[in-house]
Amino acid sequence: MTQEGSRSLCISLLSDEEEAFVPRVKTEDVRNSPSSSYPQRTVEFGNNADDGFLDLNDPDVWDPLIINPEKMDHGEETDYLAESFEPVETPPQQHPDMSKSHWPPITTTTKKAIYERINLYRPHNIRSVLPRRRQVICRPTSLPLDFGAHLSRLKLRASFKEAPGSINRIDQKGGWTIIASACVGGNFDDVYDEYNRPGSLMTWRNGFQILPGHQTRVEKTRGGVGLGHVAKQNTVNDVKFDPLSSSFVSSGTDHIVQVWNLQDECYGKGVKLGQYQSTPYDIVFKPGTSTLAIGERKLFVFLLEGETSISVGSSLHPLPPVAAFELSPPGIDSNVGAMVWGSGPTERCLFASSEPIDTNEFVGCHRIFDVERNTSAIINAKEAGDALCIDPFGKNLFLATRGSIGRNILRRYDVRTGTADKTAQFDLDQFPSNIEGEINDSTCSPDGIYLALARNDNHVHVYDCRMFRSTRNVLFDYSHDSPSHVAPGSHSYGIVKAQWVTSISGRLGLVSGGADGCVRLWDPLRAAESKKNGIVLAEVNSDVAHFSLGDHFKGEHQLIVGDCGGEVSIFDRVW
Repeated sequence: MTQEGSRSLCISLLSDEEEAFVPRVKTEDVRNSPSSSYPQRTVEFGNNADDGFLDLNDPDVWDPLIINPEKMDHGEETDYLAESFEPVETPPQQHPDMSKSHWPPITTTTKKAIYERINLYRPHNIRSVLPRRRQVICRPTSLPLDFGAHLSRLKLRASFKEAPGSINRIDQKGGWTIIASACVGGNFDDVYDEYNRPGSLMTWRNGFQILPGHQTRVEKTRGGVGLGHVAKQNTVNDVKFDPLSSSFVSSGTDHIVQVWNLQDECYGKGVKLGQYQSTPYDIVFKPGTSTLAIGERKLFVFLLEGETSISVGSSLHPLPPVAAFELSPPGIDSNVGAMVWGSGPTERCLFASSEPIDTNEFVGCHRIFDVERNTSAIINAKEAGDALCIDPFGKNLFLATRGSIGRNILRRYDVRTGTADKTAQFDLDQFPSNIEGEINDSTCSPDGIYLALARNDNHVHVYDCRMFRSTRNVLFDYSHDSPSHVAPGSHSYGIVKAQWVTSISGRLGLVSGGADGCVRLWDPLRAAESKKNGIVLAEVNSDVAHFSLGDHFKGEHQLIVGDCGGEVSIFDRVW
């Protein structure tokens, strides 16, 4: 039987319900090549046992598909289908007008030929296809000032109230913090007070330590009966770290300046730097050196080389000074009120200002001392000194004085030649009548442009140093106008300190602490009245007495605040 006959026979034998499987015939053509020549081959696939898996109706090979009888019949409903995506039509763009087949002809017979030739190179009828931005960019283009200065998100890390009085000074270096404070009955006398207790000199490093310094022996009496001699704790006025070592220096109302050295994770007494006739209030290290200036009635300069420690148990001999200077004439009873070292062309000079001991007098002396040449020059001002500062370039000296009848004067001197040449002078804004006007602190910005004066009326006035010649108007007036945190019956000291800071992007900021118990950050690029200016970095329970800003990359705390209640609060940034 032929091949076509066999295929017809197989199809006729199948029933109408069964599906016919017709074997395929594959014809493979093999082209002839020069090397070989084969006839055309025919490959045939038949219904053998190996082809049974191709039968879809064979229940031995294929399992029937199970249909859920309870399935939902959507019918014509199409809500369950996904919505069709419709493309968003973009606004039509304006294309340049290219209808002109050629550029306008250049006329060479008129005077406009040169202008037409210039106009040839300008685009014709072409406008920008990008719309103008009419909304503010959501993401700021620069970091906030507090974030850039590493003063944002400050959280209270620790606080302790172990000082017997108001905090006078805080200084920190290399993870160590020293705190000086006042104490009840801590004056230079032989009177013992029942409330006198230690704590006027403390250190902090993950815990506080009270140092037994600046103590005197006095007789304790009760009801006129002597009870023997006891230790009396004196007020500590100032503390400063040595820039070249781990030692620090403290001065107290016992008329002693003491060096403290680090010994086995705690500080112990080193050498004495003399016992003076009056109380030394300010001690100042020359920047980047161990040269120390001490001010009382006179000025004394010491050179602390290395660790000036003496073994425990040996006698403490005062270290002699390398220079001493008279600031005030013998007939004037005054103390050194402010001192500052020069920089740049005046780095060998020490500038000092005096204030009278009697608060009813307003006479002072102000001088420039050349420590290397042992010479001095007089600064022409007769009033009592309030604050003193010099710009970072060692060029301009700013002196704030207080005269009688509530007159406060600000002067600027050119001191590059070692003499005081006055270049500007004007009266400061008047203080309220119920406040004895005083400038607590003055500081010049790192670029030498701004001068900030911290006043005891709870204001910080900022001046432009370039505009001293013709005007005395205040450039910025920053006020701590929140409710006062001063204890009832206590005296308010206003803004006790102001300090300039620089962000990582170079922006300037001013930090101040006032009677509202807040340490605030001011941005000179914002209006003083703006609610976004003067953000609160930290707030304490009493009015601020002093604060210290540290570098967290050197292991220091970013902000330490001491208040007039004797409490110390340590703030660090939450990263």
